[in-house]
Amino acid sequence: MKPRFLITAVAGLAVVAACAVPTVANAATGSFGPAASSSSAAASIAAPQVAQIQRGAEFVDITTNTQAAGTLTIADASGKVLATKQVQAYASTWSSIDVGSAAAKLTVTLSTGAGKSAPTTVDIPSSADMTPTVTAQSRTSDSAVLAITAGASGQLVVKSHGRIVTTDDYAGGNSTKLVTVPLGSSGFVGSAPSTFSVTLGHGNITGNATSVTVLDASDPGWGAGGGTTDPEQPGDGSGGTTTPVTPGGGGAGTTDPVDSAAPAAPDVRLSYRGADSVTLYAVPASAGEFTVTENGKQVAEATIAVPQGPMGIDVPVGAAATSLQVTFTTTTGTSAPKTVDIPVFSDPYAPVAPVTPTNPGDPGDQGSGQDQGSDFVAAKVTSSTKYTPGQKFTLKGKATPGASITVDIPGNSLHFSTTVNANGVWKVKVPALDGSAFLGNTITQVTTDLRDVTHFDLTSN
Repeated sequence: MKPRFLITAVAGLAVVAACAVPTVANAATGSFGPAASSSSAAASIAAPQVAQIQRGAEFVDITTNTQAAGTLTIADASGKVLATKQVQAYASTWSSIDVGSAAAKLTVTLSTGAGKSAPTTVDIPSSADMTPTVTAQSRTSDSAVLAITAGASGQLVVKSHGRIVTTDDYAGGNSTKLVTVPLGSSGFVGSAPSTFSVTLGHGNITGNATSVTVLDASDPGWGAGGGTTDPEQPGDGSGGTTTPVTPGGGGAGTTDPVDSAAPAAPDVRLSYRGADSVTLYAVPASAGEFTVTENGKQVAEATIAVPQGPMGIDVPVGAAATSLQVTFTTTTGTSAPKTVDIPVFSDPYAPVAPVTPTNPGDPGDQGSGQDQGSDFVAAKVTSSTKYTPGQKFTLKGKATPGASITVDIPGNSLHFSTTVNANGVWKVKVPALDGSAFLGNTITQVTTDLRDVTHFDLTSN
């Protein structure tokens, strides 16, 4: 099996089922806190958090969150290393691993200079158990009943024309689940024949989509089974309200109205800026789908069956400054877009060509008061690094006069730029922070002839 890596978000799927949550570090809280370990070195390094998994026919795409920078290692049950990857602190990383079609157990660890974390173990069902079988059982003028079977249990999310039309729990074990979906007269699907896509998930694992086309009642092809299997058709995202139905034993079911209001704009921010991709920090409020566009073109998509707290969405972008629009779609509609501005990429470790100072002064006259040109002052924070949660504060520091300063607080997706004044002082205003600590922050200083990076931590009072 050959490992490969993807710099892309998990592709959105139309129907999602979710089951028992796999074992992950601090799964109950969704935090990146340390996992238990028999080794003191391992105990000091937080185990990676597995946020989301996409189960394909042979490959699985794994999204991991790491608290520290280091080497991420993914191995199978026998200890065979399937993939390794260098990761950033407080960032999400996508890895695509060839595990075959059978059920698999994977371990994910993080190694740093301080040692190796405890493993995070993930049980991945087989591709067959994660791929539902779907047939159309019956239909009326405005609804149809789909019969769904699969090996794994969880939650079903049914989607058509870019919209999630209903969700439902599923017991698994290849039992038959009858789900009623709205047809054309509801304003969701359009004129028959209508295509639906069904996906099965397992906890934070999402499987392959299966599509089914419900034929018009007058279509000669309508007969036993009630429809035909078809690839998912793209939709225009238009529509109105939906009435999810929980079918009874005969498939008639009862109607459970839902709020017709579209969801609020998503909570999404920039978390990490790389040379050819960015990671967006996103907090799904419910089951649904994030869609990311750039200049009107879709560049990433992520479907959530069961929200498990903050997640990362990896988006391919160039090195130039740009902006992304992010929407969130649920059974009630699509939110207004949230715009995320992406700054130009600047490599803090790239060499800078030396430049001869225009007024270098006399190197031997350090007390003359003249401009010493290339005299360098290492950037540092001089104000308190303590803060009160919920209150704004100002960070002040010293650096080389005239230098450009960039302050990054990756744990809260904050990025500040300023210039050091003639007295060698810089300052930035920081908005109110929540949480007890933000570690691994950086000050990047750029002068005419060099560039350096200083790290600092912030802790609450």
